[in-house]
Amino acid sequence: SMVRAALASIQQAQREGKPRLIELSGPPQSGKTHLAEMLAAALGQPLLCLDLAAVPRGQLAVALADLWREARLQGALAMLQHLDMVVLGGVPLQSAEDPERPPQSGPRRLPEELSAVLSPTGLQALGGPLLVSSQEREALLSRQGLSLWHVTVAFPSPAQRARLMDQALCTAGVPESERDPDVD
Repeated sequence: SMVRAALASIQQAQREGKPRLIELSGPPQSGKTHLAEMLAAALGQPLLCLDLAAVPRGQLAVALADLWREARLQGALAMLQHLDMVVLGGVPLQSAEDPERPPQSGPRRLPEELSAVLSPTGLQALGGPLLVSSQEREALLSRQGLSLWHVTVAFPSPAQRARLMDQALCTAGVPESERDPDVD
């Protein structure tokens, strides 16, 4: 499973003494955060998320410092959500929270505050792996000199959705006789 593969990747990076950056990409609502929650649970850690699309302009450095501090204090797995919303120079995808957010111009680059924490030194300060999520794979991350591992999270197929629904109904205690096999 993806969780086992991610765990193996994190453990390998820890043996090598390198902080691991795990990039989760996929369409909205495809399960990136759910995968991160499962990974955190497998590691026995809480998950702390920072939605980069919701950080007010000029507050990125403070928000990142707060996330790093809280992750260290709580022994938590940290996640930066919506990386694609803060890449400069690209045409960012529209944010549900701020559809009026204008795109920046110029060459594509990470904001300085983000580039600093997405460095080997920045991840060492975090003290553990970092998850980032975006809709598309971000090529700029591979230029940061990090131990990067990428996971593409796709929508589940109809058969997978049916299996997930059946598991959820079973967990909720709904008897099999009351489940409609044609519900998707």
